[in-house]
Amino acid sequence: MANEDTKDTMSKFVKFLTQYSPCDVSDALVKFGFKNGGFFPNLTRFSPSSTTVVGTAYTVLYAPLDDPRPAVKGGYIDSVPKGSVVCVALVKELQTAGAPYTKVNNALYGGLMSTRAKYLGASGSVVFGRIRDLDEHRALEYPVFAYGVGTTAPGPVVKVVGVNVPIEILVGEGEYQTIEAGDVVVGDENGIVIVPVKKVDEEKLMEYIPKRVEADQLVARDINEGKPAGASQKARRANLMVVDTAYYDLLGIEPTANAADIKKAYRKMSVKLHPDKNRDDPEATEKFQAVSEAYQVLSDDTLRAKYDTQGKEGAVPQQGFEDAGEYFAVIFGGEAFVSYIGELSLLKDITKSAELDEEERQQKEKEKEKEKTEDESKKQQTEESKESKPTASSEHVKTTSHDQSTQQTGPTSQPAESSTDRLMLEHTDTDSKATHTTGETTTTPTEEDLKAKEEQEKEKTKLEEHEEEVRKKREETIETLSKKLIERLSVLTESSYDEECKRSFQSKFQIEANMLKMESFGLDILHTIGKIAELEKLLMGKVLNAAWHGSKYEIQSTLREVCDKVLNDKDEPKFKRVRRAEALILLGDVFAKTTRTKVEQEEAQIFEELVAEATKKKQAK
Repeated sequence: MANEDTKDTMSKFVKFLTQYSPCDVSDALVKFGFKNGGFFPNLTRFSPSSTTVVGTAYTVLYAPLDDPRPAVKGGYIDSVPKGSVVCVALVKELQTAGAPYTKVNNALYGGLMSTRAKYLGASGSVVFGRIRDLDEHRALEYPVFAYGVGTTAPGPVVKVVGVNVPIEILVGEGEYQTIEAGDVVVGDENGIVIVPVKKVDEEKLMEYIPKRVEADQLVARDINEGKPAGASQKARRANLMVVDTAYYDLLGIEPTANAADIKKAYRKMSVKLHPDKNRDDPEATEKFQAVSEAYQVLSDDTLRAKYDTQGKEGAVPQQGFEDAGEYFAVIFGGEAFVSYIGELSLLKDITKSAELDEEERQQKEKEKEKEKTEDESKKQQTEESKESKPTASSEHVKTTSHDQSTQQTGPTSQPAESSTDRLMLEHTDTDSKATHTTGETTTTPTEEDLKAKEEQEKEKTKLEEHEEEVRKKREETIETLSKKLIERLSVLTESSYDEECKRSFQSKFQIEANMLKMESFGLDILHTIGKIAELEKLLMGKVLNAAWHGSKYEIQSTLREVCDKVLNDKDEPKFKRVRRAEALILLGDVFAKTTRTKVEQEEAQIFEELVAEATKKKQAK
C-alpha cells in the first residue's frame, strides 16, 4: 500500500493517526491479530518531551565492513522523503536480545543527520542502535528515538548496505519483527509502534480506533462515578470491539457473550427458525443455515477472533460451513458428555445385534421355504404315483382258496402297502436335511444344504465376535472414564481441601453444568450422573422415551463401574479414596440440582423432537 497507486490513501491514513497515541494504535493492532500490537521495545526518546512522530518508514540498513554487499553510494540522508520517519538498523547478527541490544558501540546517527532530515521535512528518526550529539537533537526539537548513546561515528566499523529495504528487529529471544519501507510509524513518550500496512486494512483500523477511544473515555467516566471497572469495560466495549456484529445479531447476543451464552442463544434461535417448525416460510432453510453459520464461527475461539477483526470474509472455516441440519444433530447430540459417560452405544449395539439377528432369521426363512417346497414336491409325486399304480401288487392274485382269480380295478379297494413303501416311510433323516422319494431311493444333503449350514455358522461367529468387541470396548471405556473422573476430582482432592476450595470446586462445575444442560436430554443426563437413580421424565413421545430410558440404563451401569474403580483403587491411600468420595458427592450434588428455567423447560419438548428428527435424517444419509 506504499506505492503510488495508494499514495492518497496513505496520506489520509497517516493524517488520521496523528490524532491518536501509540497506545491507541497498539490496542487496535492487538484486536486485529498482532499480539505485540506493533510495539518495538527498548527504545528511548532523546528529544524534548513535547515531540511526537507519525510518518512512513524510510529504512536504512547497516552491515559490517566485511559484508559482501557494496556500500550505498552518496549515503542515505539526502534522499529522505518529506513526511517520512528515518528507521536505522543493524543486520541481525549485530543485534542482541539483552541490553544494550547491539554489538556495535559506535553511534549510527548524529546531529548533522537530524539537521538534514528536518530540513527535508522528515517527521522523526528511530535508531535501533546508538546515537550521539544529544544537545543538537534537542535544540532542533526533532523527534529521535534510540537504544542508547555513544560518541564515535559509525564509519570505522559498519557501512550502509541498503535503503528502503526490509529491516528485521530482534524484539525478544529469537523473535523478530520486520519493518517494511512505507509502514507507518507512530511514537511519543510511550514508545514506538509501527503499523505493517501490507498486512492490515487501514479503513477498518480507522473505523475501529475512534470507537475504542470513545469506549475507554466512557469507562473512565463510569469509574469516576464509582462503577466497577470490569463491568464498565465489558458494557462500554461490547459493540465497539468488533468490526461486524451480524453474527451476534442473528443469535440475539452481545459481542461480549461467553461460550454458554452463545450456545444457549443458538439453541433458542435454531428451535425458533427450524424448517420443520416453519414449513410455510420459503426462506426457513436459508434462515436456519444462517443461524448455524453464525454459531459455527462464534463457538470457535479462533474463528471468532478473526470475525471480530476481519468480518465474515476472514472467518470462513477451512473445510467450509457444515450443513445446518447435520450440524444441529451433532452439536446437541450428547457428544459433550462423552468424557463423563462415554459414547452412548446402547442403541448402536442393539442395532448391530439386530442386523446380525436379521441375517440369521432370513437364512432360517430360506431353509424353511426350501423344506416347504421339497415337501410339496414329494406330496405331488406321491399323488401321481398313487394314480398310476395298479390296485394290487400284480395283475392276478393267487389265493389259497378254490375261487378263481379276479382283477381288482375299482376305486373302493384299498391298495396294499408295499415293503418298499413301508421302508421309505420308516426312514427319516434326523436333521431333516435328507429327503426321500416316492418309494424308490434316498438322498444325502445337497451342496445347497451344506452351504446354508456354513452360512449359519458364519452368522453365529459374527454375533460372537460382535459381543466380544462390545465387551472389550466397554473395558476400555471404563478405564478411560475412570482416569478422567480422577482428573476432575483431583482439582479438589489435591488442593488444601478447605471449605473455600470445596466452594470453588462446585462453582467450577456449576458453570460446566449450565453448558451441559443444553445438550439433547442434557438435564436428564446431568441428573442421572448426579443421582445415579430414578429421575424425572419429560413428556415426550414413546420412541424418544424408550431411547432415553435405554441410554439412561447404560449411563447408570457405566457410572457404577467407573465409580467403583475410582473409589476402590487399592493403590491409593484410604484418605485419598475418602476425599474422592466426598468430591464425587459434591460434584453429584451440583449436577443433580441443576435445573432449567421455565422458558428452557417449555422449549425442551420440541427441542428434543427436533434433535431426534435431525439425528434420524443424518443417519439415513
